[in-house]
Amino acid sequence: MTVENSDVWKAFGRARLCWKDKNDVLKLARPIHIITAYNPHGRRHLKLYNWLAHYLLRLYLFSRFPRAKVVEMIGHSECESWQEVSCAVSGLTLVQALGIAKLFCQLAIFAINETVEVIPA
Repeated sequence: MTVENSDVWKAFGRARLCWKDKNDVLKLARPIHIITAYNPHGRRHLKLYNWLAHYLLRLYLFSRFPRAKVVEMIGHSECESWQEVSCAVSGLTLVQALGIAKLFCQLAIFAINETVEVIPA
């Protein structure tokens, strides 16, 4: 399956981004990059695998980018058939954020400036 021939990009475009506390995101400087470690290569994995991958992503962010601000958030489908924990991160360049996404085998990230964009990794 290639990304171009799948519904993955449509799913990214319809995804919903949610924070536990909206005040958390208001504290983040723009740009904000939404990075996940769930479901590498766009393939579904076991819950335990995804939680471990998320934990490793957080460790990586805190150790490699100690000045970055990280807020945990949830991304989910319109119909809520899937959801995944992600990190909203400020203090990274786009190149750094995309590098992290590639390191964790992600297909894309979300970038928030004035609008929300899906950017292929």
